[in-house]
Amino acid sequence: MSFSRIRAAVLALLLLGATAGRPAVLDPSEEITPEELSTLPEPVPATDAGGRGVGPRDPLPVAQTAPRAGSRAPQGGVEAEGQVWRVQIFATQDRELADRMAGEAEALLQAAVYVAHEALFYKVRVGDCRSEQEAAPLRDKAVRSGFPGAFRIRCSTDATHRLE
Repeated sequence: MSFSRIRAAVLALLLLGATAGRPAVLDPSEEITPEELSTLPEPVPATDAGGRGVGPRDPLPVAQTAPRAGSRAPQGGVEAEGQVWRVQIFATQDRELADRMAGEAEALLQAAVYVAHEALFYKVRVGDCRSEQEAAPLRDKAVRSGFPGAFRIRCSTDATHRLE
């Protein structure tokens, strides 16, 4: 299956899910080949000018709750205490669905799975990586396991609950 067919199928399923009032479910029997996986682009943060940067890729933004009084941002490229890199594989407004997807992800990926509630969404995230580079193989494994939209994100450990 080509990348463009995968993209078209995902978009069609997302549109169907949005119109039916429930999230779309991908067919887990369709596997992504290594060739197709290599064609998936990495997420690239926008520059201040709104376009893609031309230099080395900047770190991804931090997803976290509002800062607390007396808290400090990381300095000098050192990861802040309470900050980890995870791979986000799913987001929904339905907590039960998020918990169910987290259970499936834990079985498939054999890694710690967390559900973060941010804004109106429950976000299913996997892993406890110390760096973005350490999270890259986990993202690749998630994509091969049926989570094609998986991406790496640095987030706060106190904004999540672990799947029990």
